[in-house]
Amino acid sequence: PRHPGRPSRYTRRMRILIIGAGAIGQAFARHFQRGGADVHLLVRPRQQAQAEAGLPLYPLNDKRHQTTADRLTATIHVDQDSALQTSFDVIALAVSATALRKGDWLERLGRDRGHAGILGLSGSVDDADLIAKHCPGADIGWVMLAIISFTAPLPGGTDVEPGIAYWLPPLSKIAMSGPDTVMTPVVDTLLRGGMPVKRVPNVRVDAAFASPILTQTIHALECGDWSFSTLRQDPELLPLAVASMRESWALAERVTGQKRPFALRFIRPMALRAVLVASRWLVPFSLEQFFAYHYQKVADQTVFLADAHLKSGSEHGVEMPAATELLRRIRERRATLPTS
Repeated sequence: PRHPGRPSRYTRRMRILIIGAGAIGQAFARHFQRGGADVHLLVRPRQQAQAEAGLPLYPLNDKRHQTTADRLTATIHVDQDSALQTSFDVIALAVSATALRKGDWLERLGRDRGHAGILGLSGSVDDADLIAKHCPGADIGWVMLAIISFTAPLPGGTDVEPGIAYWLPPLSKIAMSGPDTVMTPVVDTLLRGGMPVKRVPNVRVDAAFASPILTQTIHALECGDWSFSTLRQDPELLPLAVASMRESWALAERVTGQKRPFALRFIRPMALRAVLVASRWLVPFSLEQFFAYHYQKVADQTVFLADAHLKSGSEHGVEMPAATELLRRIRERRATLPTS
């Protein structure tokens, strides 16, 4: 197989269907389209009129569009079965881990996808096993997201036309891995479309070590009522988060058979406090508001993935007392909140 860092020569226009036109799906759709792809979106019926009129997007790395929307126009579908009558090169799944398990749509996708490869854009990298089960024989690629994408405006943010805003952290690249049949057209098209992506040997290995940094910080932040100030000042939360990260890295070593990257040794509560403070000047929106808004919307997925993580630890003989304690505090906190 071609080395993951070597340029390719894919030149034919790719046709892609993106299932799940939410914050991640729309951001990727824009860059696929800017790279020359024929982009199709599968949306819910209630989204059809707006999607056909053009979806407002705010790519925050571009100062021109921090308050003025760019518009995404694509071929819109509202029925999966009829959409799959079209032949696609790649079908991208931009749905949550919980949505991936609802209904029979994934099984029908496996039946009706034709020769299309599959690209996972969100959820958990462990979902690749579930996709493979329902889409036997499919070439499956996966993405480790280095992007923040959300519904704009955030509460208390700039008054702009409702749409999707996204930000690509400077100096970072979105890691992708998978067979050439999927990754060659995907990577080439996204690079032409201005999205910083790179191929790596195995995203699942990279994500196993990188994801706990964000995940466990988010768990601690929820325990601190989504307040950066509380998270910085609480004597227990950030140490619990770092201890939980170390447990997750021990599990990753057991699962992948690889050693954790040396740089992870430098992650300490003090370093995380400094990042929280610096985000005020480095990020062009309120990161604190984003975390509170976004991760409360996907609250069911947070607990689902945390439970699966602890189950994996138990299966591999890795004790995870810090992660268990954070999840206990999250459940305890949620039990005191008013039901909507």
